[in-house]
Amino acid sequence: MWGTLGILFNPEYEAYSKLDMNEVINDMAFSYSGLWNTKYNGTISIKNSLRDTFAAGMLHTYEKDFYDLKGAYDAGMDFDEFYTRFSDLFNGVRDDKTFAQVVNDVHGELKVLKENIFGLEVDSGKQDMVTGKIGINLAWSGDAVYAMDQAEDEGGRELYFSVPELGSNLWFDNWVMPKNANRSEERRELALMFLNFMSDPVNAMQNMDYTGYTPFIGGDSIIELTRDWFDIRTDEIYEEVGDESYQVYAVSEENNEFVALDYPDFMKDEHVAAQDDYKLYYFVPTEEKEEPESVSDIADLNHALFILNDESVEVQKTYGDLLIVDSDENYDELAVDLSYFFNDTLDDYENDVDTIFYSDSYLYSGYYDEDGNFIEYKTTDPFEQSEHDNISVGRQFFTQYPSEETINRCAVMRDFGENNKLVMKMWEEFKSDPLPVPALIIFIIIIVAVVGFIALLIASKLVVNNIRKKRKAKEAA
Repeated sequence: MWGTLGILFNPEYEAYSKLDMNEVINDMAFSYSGLWNTKYNGTISIKNSLRDTFAAGMLHTYEKDFYDLKGAYDAGMDFDEFYTRFSDLFNGVRDDKTFAQVVNDVHGELKVLKENIFGLEVDSGKQDMVTGKIGINLAWSGDAVYAMDQAEDEGGRELYFSVPELGSNLWFDNWVMPKNANRSEERRELALMFLNFMSDPVNAMQNMDYTGYTPFIGGDSIIELTRDWFDIRTDEIYEEVGDESYQVYAVSEENNEFVALDYPDFMKDEHVAAQDDYKLYYFVPTEEKEEPESVSDIADLNHALFILNDESVEVQKTYGDLLIVDSDENYDELAVDLSYFFNDTLDDYENDVDTIFYSDSYLYSGYYDEDGNFIEYKTTDPFEQSEHDNISVGRQFFTQYPSEETINRCAVMRDFGENNKLVMKMWEEFKSDPLPVPALIIFIIIIVAVVGFIALLIASKLVVNNIRKKRKAKEAA
């Protein structure tokens, strides 16, 4: 699997009720510095993971440097030069500071962050987001998708995921075969069979479906599942009403031919070109006829899907309601280009054509207020206070398959070699920093109370024993 580190958040979290939804999103969109914003105090959990939290700390500590580098790239810097400098900066390689000084700087900022968070977590953050225990979580993309799905299913809440505009961490999960001189050839072959099994697109697709994480595998099965989930054209081909599904058929009454529209055929240019020759119908399966056997079956009004037209008259639903992506139509703003990932992994697909998805919810664009007015969202540059289109906040589709532009502003954290001990020492100190003053006071009160209670028990016991001794002495006399 592969993915990004980002910020999973609920812009309508109860504790943020006095904040505008766009304000919360803007705080999370531009950089990781939103995690340090005190208006979210006590509602944030971060990863109990050295590299991920260190990455967020690095991007926050040197935010201005990352901003200046982004500005140089936007102004025309060669991408290779930009990425080399970005990756070095992300990994603490600087001309003006030693790595030890960098670690110390980041440690100082992480201690400030610690005062602003609810706590650290490894695997509970996604469920805490679903239940509403917290409003913001430093999350891996797969956990974010899981939480988004669960929050919708269980409470109708919409969560969002940000891969901050100034950059983030790109991660990979891998299977590894350790060297082992004693391993038999049979065991080696079994291990390779397992790796091949996990890498088969059909199995990788099922894994993605179950976990929410994104396989590094491309292939037909993966792209078809992704399109079924996220491409708005799917909803046009497979209309669901209640528990029923309605299939669209292209019918040529002149030639008495019909074909079920399906992926990937639906994306092909010839389908668009054939609009004049074919009429498309929504066919309603029934117990008597699950699949049509002839053109007349499809045209039979007993199997037609009806809709209300502008005059509130019930008419058969046909091709006029079906979204066709054509060069003459203005759908460019809906296009999501994933050719960087899927190109050359597919059979019978056309590169740079069938790897284009169409989505009206890939990136967050705004929300509707209580009066039904659409409140548009633009990301505000906190340094120059200028506005531009959102490129960093979206929901499931964006989270599972970020754009190439997003990937280009992420880097892999390297192994630090001999400097690993510096980072490990910093991390242990961060996790064991002294308790905050309020917690320390409570802790002291508890200790005093316990000691007092024990002292009271001992004193009571001594008094009782003394009374008993006096009573026995009286009886003896």
